[in-house]
Amino acid sequence: MTKWRVALATTVLASSLLVGCGVQGDEPAEIKPTPGVRTHFSGIVVDYGLGEGPILCSGVVALSDPPQCGGYPLIGWDWEVIEHDEFPPPDDNKSPENITRSGDYSFDGTFTENEQIEVFPETITASKSLAR
Repeated sequence: MTKWRVALATTVLASSLLVGCGVQGDEPAEIKPTPGVRTHFSGIVVDYGLGEGPILCSGVVALSDPPQCGGYPLIGWDWEVIEHDEFPPPDDNKSPENITRSGDYSFDGTFTENEQIEVFPETITASKSLAR
């Protein structure tokens, strides 16, 4: 094999390894709905009971008990009328307000300019229970 072929084979192998390892572009671009347009959403909704309210998980979700994620705050979500799983607060904070609530849902809403989702409550359906 000539030096040229060895160099070409090495370059091709190195390029394929870099692509396979995800060195470039391994994070997909986040797609956000257009503000003000009614959109169908589905996914895990969680409220950690810390006074911040429920969020629709976005990106990576750790399916622990309770699920762990970040996401978009939901406006108009009412746990009193929505079937959900509950997880007790940690031992160091037994206040009933600190119960974590979650579930897997689909619903319609509008994305706001400040990256919140205004929910149409009549469209909420529970997809499945997350409790194991």
